[in-house]
Amino acid sequence: MLLYETRLEQDMNLISRQTLGKSQDKLDIESVFASKGQTKVLHQLILHGEMAISKIGASIQLTHALTQQHLRALVNLGLVQETRFGRIRIFRLVEEDPRVMKLKDLVDFWKSWRPKRDVRPLDVKTAKMADIYTPGRRA
Repeated sequence: MLLYETRLEQDMNLISRQTLGKSQDKLDIESVFASKGQTKVLHQLILHGEMAISKIGASIQLTHALTQQHLRALVNLGLVQETRFGRIRIFRLVEEDPRVMKLKDLVDFWKSWRPKRDVRPLDVKTAKMADIYTPGRRA
């Protein structure tokens, strides 16, 4: 009876792992950007091209296990690919993926954007027309 229970537990663990893997494949954009760790990993890979997992973790101050978890999710999404050289694992963005291209464009735009210096405060009449007027608030 003990052997049967052990076998059943093993099967349940296998099903759980398979289900977890499938759910990782369907992460949406909110899940990627809601995770600060995944966002930091993506940013590092955009800035540096390819990096070892230890360098990624050190640069964003995350543990190896947590960095590995974020990278696994990004690999499952198809945004990042892994190359192994013995024990060393190198990660890089999938350059051909249109989502990666747009992420790189977003980072480039974000770095180069500067606020306009000639912005004037709105007067009360214009603010009321734009429906952004709050009484008692100075423009």
